[in-house]
Amino acid sequence: MISKYFVSTANDTFHIHPVYELEEFSPHYHHFCEIAYFRSGSGVLTYNGQDYTITPPQLHFCPPENAWHSFDGRGGTLHTASMAIYPSLLPAPACDPPATDASEPALASPRALLDSFCRLESPLIELRPPAARRTDELIMLMCEEQRLRLPGHLLRIASCVQELLVLAMREQSKLHIHPSVAYGQTREKEADAGASALD
Repeated sequence: MISKYFVSTANDTFHIHPVYELEEFSPHYHHFCEIAYFRSGSGVLTYNGQDYTITPPQLHFCPPENAWHSFDGRGGTLHTASMAIYPSLLPAPACDPPATDASEPALASPRALLDSFCRLESPLIELRPPAARRTDELIMLMCEEQRLRLPGHLLRIASCVQELLVLAMREQSKLHIHPSVAYGQTREKEADAGASALD
């Protein structure tokens, strides 16, 4: 069974369903990789027969084919956005490009990063407030690009998906969302240190 929100065709690359209210969704699987964003509310995700408590904001990565999942708001409402990612949006590289930083080899291949999220033991990644705000922005941008379908829209969508993957990787690793965040914190610490030195 394929989600009623996504009807697949042979030439599909990407679909996004903007934030909507979800009370319950029966068990189903997809022929594509799905990224679900739980924006608010509460509920339970059942993934391959195991229950996980949904405590938004969170991202859920579900691989294609044999991964079954369902959502239950348990009497409440989940506010959710869903993205269907097909292989043609993030094709696997013909060869492994050299990693410029040994600490981030997965960044050389967005497809490999996406696949790694789909194999996580826990299918939910918690988002801190800055990451959740940026996720909201990326979803709005992808929805607009999908609606307008201007020349280059798939390039922009692929760029947004790649940024979302990097964001998820950093959140999973408990790293800052963006270098500017850490830079701002460093500048504040330097200013405090300078003020202390003058006292």
